[in-house]
Amino acid sequence: MDVEEKARRYSRIKYGLIIGETGFFLAFCFFWQTSGFSAGLGAAVNSLAGTADPMVTGPVYLLFFSLVYYIVVFPAVFYQTFLLEHQFGLSRETMKSWFFDQAKAGLLTFVMSAGCLDAFYWALTAYPKMWWVWISAGWIAFNLVLAYLIPVFVVPMFFKYTRLPDGALRTRLGALAQTMGIRLLDIYHIDFSKRTTKANAALIGLGATKRVILSDTMQKTYTDDEIVVITAHEFAHSRGGHVTKLMSASALVSACFFYCVFLTYPATLSLWALPSLADPASIPVILLYLALLGMVSQPVINALCRRFESEADTAAVRATGLSAAFISAMDKLSGQNLSDRNPPAVLVWLFYSHPPVSKRIASARLIRV
Repeated sequence: MDVEEKARRYSRIKYGLIIGETGFFLAFCFFWQTSGFSAGLGAAVNSLAGTADPMVTGPVYLLFFSLVYYIVVFPAVFYQTFLLEHQFGLSRETMKSWFFDQAKAGLLTFVMSAGCLDAFYWALTAYPKMWWVWISAGWIAFNLVLAYLIPVFVVPMFFKYTRLPDGALRTRLGALAQTMGIRLLDIYHIDFSKRTTKANAALIGLGATKRVILSDTMQKTYTDDEIVVITAHEFAHSRGGHVTKLMSASALVSACFFYCVFLTYPATLSLWALPSLADPASIPVILLYLALLGMVSQPVINALCRRFESEADTAAVRATGLSAAFISAMDKLSGQNLSDRNPPAVLVWLFYSHPPVSKRIASARLIRV
């Protein structure tokens, strides 16, 4: 099996699992709510907590619900995130490390989710006619804080930073930043190689925490020219304000969605004979709404992301004049990450935040420098 066929097979399996996981989650929440399990767990949690205060019982309910769901889907999670990656030679992670990462990610997700749930209950109680406005504002604030904290809190939970050392490459990147008219962001390597053979680069953070990260898996096989043009792509995101624009678009979509929830939730509660969204037994309904938010918003945000990625590609090639290096870097990345170079259009629309590699290379060949 050649690399391109291997990448196509990996892509079909990976995205097939994601689609199946989404469908199963929707079905699970619907069944849990309809079967009476939700009402039973809600009553049990109220009794166990000794209070009906949703800001206490809601997170407890969410913890039990999340544990049950994780146990049910554990075989699929294990296959998708561990066995499949090893099957295609993309993972170096040990089973012990995988379990540890799952525990850390699960704990972090629960803490953030419980905090968001309590904020929702507060807005619902304090502003029953305008809670969707406060939830929209809170959602925007949460994403801003999260974007600020990711480089300094979330990433270090899983990877170790190493500042790009002084030398010829760092000097070139400093000169490139001046050429592109941006304040030099600090640049780091992170130890991807501890867990995976894949390579990646990204612009993360906001304000004082903004930085460019390069996976250490690029160090041995990528030339300085390739690393320069990849970093120029990330600089272009910073110069273009793409992170801010994406967050603004996401905020607008989310606000529209929360308003739709506000309009429809009385009928939804009536359907399942629930007294209020503040009743912990309605948490599966809230999760269904959030799943729908993801299904509606993700293709829209992905389309915007692909546009910004194309803009950054063009800016990087023009700023560096390294068209050949960009093309060779894309070739290496697609092979190293087993990216499908020509995926079906429906998968691109649903899941791809970057244009397919074949289109990025074709576009680069047309750029005049």
